[in-house]
Amino acid sequence: MATLKISQFITSTTNTPEELKKAVIKQMQGIKSFAEDAQDIVDHGAAGGFTGFIYYSDTTKFYSKNRNSILSFAREQAEDIGYSTVANMVAAFNCIDLKPHEVEYVLAFGEKSDDFTHLANGLAWFALEEVARDYVQWRQC
Repeated sequence: MATLKISQFITSTTNTPEELKKAVIKQMQGIKSFAEDAQDIVDHGAAGGFTGFIYYSDTTKFYSKNRNSILSFAREQAEDIGYSTVANMVAAFNCIDLKPHEVEYVLAFGEKSDDFTHLANGLAWFALEEVARDYVQWRQC
């Protein structure tokens, strides 16, 4: 039954894209781990340490693999919230200590930038938190 509900969540028309939901659940080692931790992620944030999102080696790899869907979703979110650019929104994240022009630089130059790990980690956490928030809201319906 839980598997059916998760598959319904993945294909539901919630805020987060289907491919990002799948990627986060896979990174967390599956449906059970994700479903068990989703509320804690929403309550405490990704910095609390959750399977697949603890080490920079994991978060940077996750970001690199899912870069396009993370950035596409971040652009949508920035527009919906009222930021003029995705860089302005990302620079406002609590876990990011970069100015908008520095975020733009890292987004443009990727792994060649000194701040890549920092930004990739923050955007991986963004994906985790948004998918968890979406799941918790969906589950309450």
